[in-house]
Order: sequence, then C-alpha cells, then structure tokens
Amino acid sequence: HIQIGALSGNVGSMAGPAGTLASTPSGSWPRLPYAAPSAHDQPVMPTNLTGLIAFISDHENPRGELYTFDPATKIVTRVTHTTGLYMDCASLSHNRTMIAVHAAPTSTDFANFEIYTVSVASGTLTSLTTNSVLDGHPGWSPDDSRLVYASFYATDKAKLMVTTPTG
Repeated sequence: HIQIGALSGNVGSMAGPAGTLASTPSGSWPRLPYAAPSAHDQPVMPTNLTGLIAFISDHENPRGELYTFDPATKIVTRVTHTTGLYMDCASLSHNRTMIAVHAAPTSTDFANFEIYTVSVASGTLTSLTTNSVLDGHPGWSPDDSRLVYASFYATDKAKLMVTTPTG
C-alpha cells in the first residue's frame, strides 16, 4: 500500500515466498542465489565498414553535444562544444559534411525547438528556423540540397516544411 499526498492505493506486487503477508519483514525471505556474470567479449566490428555515424551524447554536457563515429577507424570526434542548447534528432547529410538537429534551450521548451545545421568540420551552428512553434525531426534530401522537417503549428498536427541547408 502506498500513500502520496491525496493519492492512495495498492501498487506493485509482493516478491516474498508463498503465504507472505505485507507485515512480514523481507529479512526472513530466503536468499536468492547470486552468480557473478562471466566475462564476455565485445562484439566484433566488421572491418569493411565505411561512412560516418552522427549522434548526440550527454556524457560531457547534460544538454548534449554532437559527435561523429568513424566505424573504419573507431574514432569518436566531438563536433560541438557547449552550444547552450538541448539537442535532439541528429541527421547526417549524405556527403557527411553537415548534421541537422532540432534544439531548444531546454528539453521541455517546445515552443522554441528550432532546426539547426552544424558543420562536421568546424562545429559551426547555423539556425535555419526562428519562430514560436515546435520545429523538429529534420532529414536530408538525397542530394543534400534541401532539408525536410515537421513544424507543429497545432499541438496535434504537423506540417512538413522544406528549406535549404542555409535557411
């Protein structure tokens, strides 16, 4: 039984042996056997991979930074350095020179999510949209000449928008 403020009710389930009552201290439950996990090898990375993988990680900045990973060399490169934005939905251009993201000052600042491009070589961030609606989920055209993204003018409906990588 749990009670938090005005909310009250039964949640979860008991994990003790059959016939265990809610008042039974868990110290009397039988101990479960524990076996240390065995060592395992890292998955083998195929040696013939080419290309680049773009991703966002928050291990150096809680709002996230853009990185690339080259599977052929196994080198991870940090692309951005403290943009001040919470970034999401990285999309790498087909020529591997630009990354498109949607970003905002915080993860819940939905009215300020805008579309940005970032140069893989320099980390230069360029804002493509500036409005008071959520713009997100960018994707590149096959020839990298345009970006498509969703613009949420109404909270439950999105319009697909197209722009150039320079806005």
